[in-house]
Amino acid sequence: MNFLKSNASLLFVVTSWFLVIAPFLVLFEKTDIHLYINQHHHPVADIFFKYATRLAEGIPITIVLIVLILSRFRMALATGIAFIGSAVITQILKRFVFDDHYRPAKIFESVADLHLVDGVSQLTQHSFPSGHSTAAFALFTMLGLISKSKFLQVAFGLTAIVVAY
Repeated sequence: MNFLKSNASLLFVVTSWFLVIAPFLVLFEKTDIHLYINQHHHPVADIFFKYATRLAEGIPITIVLIVLILSRFRMALATGIAFIGSAVITQILKRFVFDDHYRPAKIFESVADLHLVDGVSQLTQHSFPSGHSTAAFALFTMLGLISKSKFLQVAFGLTAIVVAY
């Protein structure tokens, strides 16, 4: 019970996001949701998300792990295990369970003219589960769990959502 109480802010943000998004995933086709979101793009959002998504890549994660190693070794170890564990599980699922799940650039190539962001390479295979989304949630959830600050827990929860989006 103490775990839930001390991490209530982080859990509230993540649970709220899930409860808001879940009905859309149940009521609408994934392709329709993707096309709707893709049609409502903005140049500023393109730039923002192009760089925000990179917070779940190797260099930023390595920097966070180095800072944690220097300050809180046990937390660095736990965060590293969470990140590596999520990466291994994600890659196993991508390669062996959901190998036939294609990315939007492939799915819509002859159906719709997608808005694509300049400078972002478009892969075609191994769409699910999303590696950068699982990395974002592994990293920022761990940082939220480490933090005692309610503000930082909310900030890390929101960051995980934004980076995954």
